[in-house]
Amino acid sequence: MDKINNLENLEVTEPSIIVANHSSYLDHFALLYAFRKANNNEKLYFLAKSELFDKWLSRKWQTTMNAIPIDRDGDNAGTLNQMKSILKEEKKSIVIYPEGTRTYNGKVHIGKQGALVLAQVTKAPVVPVGIEGAFDVLPRKTLVPHKEKINLNIGKKFFVKVTKANRGLLQQKMMQNLTRLSKGVFELEADDIHQSMLDTVKEYNELGIRDYPYSNVSSTEYHRRALYITKQLLKTGFKKNEVLVEQARAIGKLGMKHNRLWALMRLRHAKYLVEQTKKHDDEYYMADYVLATCYNWLPKSWGGSKIKAQKLYLSAIKKEPTKIFTRLSYSKFLQKNKQYSASLEQAKYILKLKPEDLVDKRRKIEALEVIMRMNKSYDPEEEGLING
Repeated sequence: MDKINNLENLEVTEPSIIVANHSSYLDHFALLYAFRKANNNEKLYFLAKSELFDKWLSRKWQTTMNAIPIDRDGDNAGTLNQMKSILKEEKKSIVIYPEGTRTYNGKVHIGKQGALVLAQVTKAPVVPVGIEGAFDVLPRKTLVPHKEKINLNIGKKFFVKVTKANRGLLQQKMMQNLTRLSKGVFELEADDIHQSMLDTVKEYNELGIRDYPYSNVSSTEYHRRALYITKQLLKTGFKKNEVLVEQARAIGKLGMKHNRLWALMRLRHAKYLVEQTKKHDDEYYMADYVLATCYNWLPKSWGGSKIKAQKLYLSAIKKEPTKIFTRLSYSKFLQKNKQYSASLEQAKYILKLKPEDLVDKRRKIEALEVIMRMNKSYDPEEEGLING
């Protein structure tokens, strides 16, 4: 635990329902530590899925943590009555994770409305707690934690007045508040979880590459998240080739955060992964692009090849000619290898392409910079690109 912000908001003067985002087994410990610190070792209950009580060791641990089992898909009238008794008669507080399970991609999801229903029938206040960083320390289905920090950001308590008409809106507002407190990203439930996971992997890899200075998540953690999710996806067999390409991107970028030997080993491994995907599917342009990058960065003694890199860049561009980032990378590759006229040609072509997003707009500015560095007489104002 690193920081607990606004601990005073967790000082309960009456039995309360504590709601939090859920991303790790460590969430229990973090909340229990903060709650006891704020309330002189007061007893605290947790709501937990009934499956955690099936095995002896897990059941023993949950019982030690004062966990209450709930069947997420069954009739829970008995559990609801038990929670009402804890709040009204025993006068103790309860932790509920509205998402119902640990996040599979690091984002906060809409979850279920049980906490709001309980708050309505008991008139107990709701205390929102954002858990920041736990996903990067110990995500689901992992045993070895990373050396990252966990912060708790505790919001002010609130009371609810729930009706059938406003229940969905109140749930969304509550989860968006938890997203803000946990400094995360809110995501409505996806129709296809596996596709959502793959989309998130691509997003994390891109954010890791961008490495924005004011992000609360480091580029290393973004790539670690991407690597973790790809490992989970590969177990399902979902779009294996795309997943392997994204895994290769994450591995390569993580390798470059370390010493040169480790970087070369990771890049060679990334190269191997993409080569395997191309044996099964040679139509995916990103496989060509990532493999080109590996061949470009690796020295010849480690399997690198400028000739193969150039062919793969051209192959990626042929398959997706309107992708700005592939052309920009290729233009910079050509410039570095003193193929100046070809580099200029690619950079000028980029200026004609329509950007897909803000990052593409920035890439077009980079392309303009490439042109102006190689052509001293080039005037973007005369070309109509900049107003004087």
